[in-house]
Amino acid sequence: MQVVIRPDSSPIHGAGHAMRCLAIAEELSRSGADVVWILNSDPIPWVSRLLRERGWTTVVTIQGAEAAEMAHLEPDAVVLDSYCLDPQVTRDIRSTGIPVVALVDDVTPAYEADLYVAPALGTEWSAPCPDTPYLKGLDYVLIRDELRDLGPLTARTHRDGPLHVACLFGGTDTRGVAPRVVSALTALDFPMTIEVVPESAALPRMESRFLDGYVIHGHSPGRDFTRIAVAADLVISAAGVSSWELLYLGVELALIQVADNQDANYREMTERGWAVGLGSVEDWPSVESALRGLVANWRPGQAPPGSRGTDGRGAERVVSWIRHITSASAV
Repeated sequence: MQVVIRPDSSPIHGAGHAMRCLAIAEELSRSGADVVWILNSDPIPWVSRLLRERGWTTVVTIQGAEAAEMAHLEPDAVVLDSYCLDPQVTRDIRSTGIPVVALVDDVTPAYEADLYVAPALGTEWSAPCPDTPYLKGLDYVLIRDELRDLGPLTARTHRDGPLHVACLFGGTDTRGVAPRVVSALTALDFPMTIEVVPESAALPRMESRFLDGYVIHGHSPGRDFTRIAVAADLVISAAGVSSWELLYLGVELALIQVADNQDANYREMTERGWAVGLGSVEDWPSVESALRGLVANWRPGQAPPGSRGTDGRGAERVVSWIRHITSASAV
């Protein structure tokens, strides 16, 4: 079986789509399927490099040529995780008899598909194909092998020394939230170690303003994400795809809603007590106030130990359904 995966991966859309598709690709490969990735014309370099290092074929295509490229490859199924494809693309692919799997959330366009997957809570998206199977909720949260191999933290020990904070804002941080969080933290006169992903051009300019007792490390996005997360006392993150990974790891997590499509994640995760809510980036004074309160009243062990929200087996369940729909289409 060959499966084509087409996620958004660009400086505008970030790396979250590709990362959750990576969990599906790993499970497909484990079961003997071939995976080909189709990326948009300005993919994030570290994402493309990661996929090639895994031995997968990557094809870069221009907007408008996606349907022809996919049909040319003659796959057994196509997996889409995108906000920017024309819905006509899914209609064209399905017209050739190739099943389409669409990963969706509240702002996904009206893609026609043979299987919908909403790996989150609170999604109100309405499928344009009402009779199509719709996998929705915690059982379908997609966790990559790197995190599954590590497993969730089962206990936390108090570390001596300054508070260790990780500010993790995905593969691109297009809204520039990470340096704003660092600026807010360093204004608290509360010595700490702060690690930041992705590294921002603003950080060196801020260095002269750092008070004694602050240690700031900027990191390029990629493999360091997991190591930084599990080493920190507190992780501050956007409420996007990576927040599910952080919950699975079991870290002490505080969330900022950075984009409209993160509303459901933010609301559900904070209301369930899985993460501390710091507010929306659109109301930055409230975020700064919440940060001050969180750090001033910090006590280790505020989050329950172990993973929260997912058992890490979502990709297995989704791939089982992909095999089901491809078998049905072949009859």
